[in-house]
Amino acid sequence: MKHLKRIFESTEELDTDYIEMCFVDFIDQGCDIEVDTDEVDGRKYIEIMPNLPGIEYSRANDGSLLGWKSKNKRKTLDDVLKCSKELYDFYDDINTCIKKVKIKYPNIEIMFEIEKEGYEDNDPFDAYIRLTFMLPKNIKRIPLEKGKLGTVDFSDLDDTWDVRGEQNEN
Repeated sequence: MKHLKRIFESTEELDTDYIEMCFVDFIDQGCDIEVDTDEVDGRKYIEIMPNLPGIEYSRANDGSLLGWKSKNKRKTLDDVLKCSKELYDFYDDINTCIKKVKIKYPNIEIMFEIEKEGYEDNDPFDAYIRLTFMLPKNIKRIPLEKGKLGTVDFSDLDDTWDVRGEQNEN
């Protein structure tokens, strides 16, 4: 039995090149990318961090970093509408890229965070978003019968597995 192929076990590896291709327009605009391995369970992940519209990371003439700077001027209603439209288009483009990723990885875990940096009138402003893509944990489902104990040989599994019991309807 040990040597039978495990047909319900996923051994899929995260194709970071594919995800980068889905976000190629943002990458061409200079967004940061980080590929690493989760310290807890060893799963590979990719973080994509595009700057929000109207936000730039500024440098001094000598090349030293000055910090985040907002170029959004919101003094009139027209300014607010223009910034809102740019922000809507930005998030719509992000959503389109995520949909492309989900074509290949329909169950991928996605974490979405808005990072605040810099200050404008003593308030931090939204500077960039952080999208983290990671394949879900492998799931091994064990049928459970009423009145019987379900067991798992955990030596066959590593930290990337999530074991769940399922009730039989008998």
